[in-house]
Amino acid sequence: SGPLKRYAASFTNPKNKPLLGILIFDEGVSQGGMDSAALASIPFPVTIAIDPEREGASSVAATYHAAGAEVAMLVGDLPDGSTASDVEVAYQSFTAALPNSVALVGRPGSGMVRGGLAAEHVAALLAADGRGLITYDAGLNDGRRAAQKVGLPNAVIEKVLGPSEDNDGTV
Repeated sequence: SGPLKRYAASFTNPKNKPLLGILIFDEGVSQGGMDSAALASIPFPVTIAIDPEREGASSVAATYHAAGAEVAMLVGDLPDGSTASDVEVAYQSFTAALPNSVALVGRPGSGMVRGGLAAEHVAALLAADGRGLITYDAGLNDGRRAAQKVGLPNAVIEKVLGPSEDNDGTV
């Protein structure tokens, strides 16, 4: 009964049609993104990823949660040389800011969940908390493999859409 089960967006699929998940990165108006009220009014279930270190992250997440959307933690890289303890401290600050988050997703190109011991440690933390992991369809996807190893619910982003036409993962 972790956050993934408690705060997942509800939806029905009576005709059992194929599912498509939509993940929106909310960078905030100051970074050229949309207003949170506009995003909250999307008329179908979505997951909105928010940087937990962003000013007002908790308030924005509450707006989305109240509107029925799911919230994910959008995280970047930790500094080079970060230890397992650093990963845990960062993770605890992320979940404190976004307690209703259902999953963690790295920013495009970030290495936090891409591989190695950090990915394994993040997967273990998420599994213990009852959250999920969202990774990118690229390379060996060590983050997803780490998630599967500990039985962590996970999803893969197959296509990143953004303002650039080449869709190279930058938004």
